[in-house]
Amino acid sequence: MPRRKIFTLDEARKLLPELKPRLAAIQETWSEISPYREEASRLARRTDEGGATMSNPNEYLRLSHEMKSQLSYFKELGIEVKDIASGLIDFPTIRDGRVVYLCWRMNEETITHWHDLDAGFAGRRPLDPPSPGG
Repeated sequence: MPRRKIFTLDEARKLLPELKPRLAAIQETWSEISPYREEASRLARRTDEGGATMSNPNEYLRLSHEMKSQLSYFKELGIEVKDIASGLIDFPTIRDGRVVYLCWRMNEETITHWHDLDAGFAGRRPLDPPSPGG
């Protein structure tokens, strides 16, 4: 099992200006692929009827490949994309001697919350004390 990248708060915050436009691009691709995902889901439910085809399979495949490529950038950095629609991402970090996530959404100015690995967004807690400028 590969080692997990661990971010300091400062490292994660310094990446945000680079990550914001990349998340926006993922959201755009997600929006473009949405009708095809719905169509593919309907077709999958109807496979026993036979003869069903997708309206534009080449475009669906192109967008799927683009989405995979965009998401792989985050994966390679060790950042987990949790929700495309809200631009929610997690950065593994160490807090009190254990691995937790620094949690950030695109509409937030900076990283101000964390949560346990299994807690998810609902378990977010503020970072305290707030670190001045970093």
